Amino acid sequence: MEKQTPTFENFLNDVNPVNRPFVEAMHAYLLANGCTVKLELAKSGYVVSYVHAATKRVLVNYVFRKQGIVIRIYADTVDQYATFLQTLPDALRQTTATAPVCMRMLDRSQLKP
Repeated sequence: MEKQTPTFENFLNDVNPVNRPFVEAMHAYLLANGCTVKLELAKSGYVVSYVHAATKRVLVNYVFRKQGIVIRIYADTVDQYATFLQTLPDALRQTTATAPVCMRMLDRSQLKP
């Protein structure tokens, strides 16, 4: 039996309906800004990565955990999208601000070279 390739729609069906508008908006934003999407199926659910075409680096990915979906924003290029980070919902920014590594994205004085 041939393994079925996951689609963005498959992934979106597994996202909590409360979070879907944000995920869809982020998807559209990243595609419009030169990213391609790569979907994989892992034990805990989908892993969705957005790779920037120019740098070939992953900027963002979604993973499923027991507590729900997690978004990872890789900070090595934070200067390029610092303004975008300020547009994230307050709850997401608050969670980011308390995460040991991620809080550096919101408080740029904590960034390490």
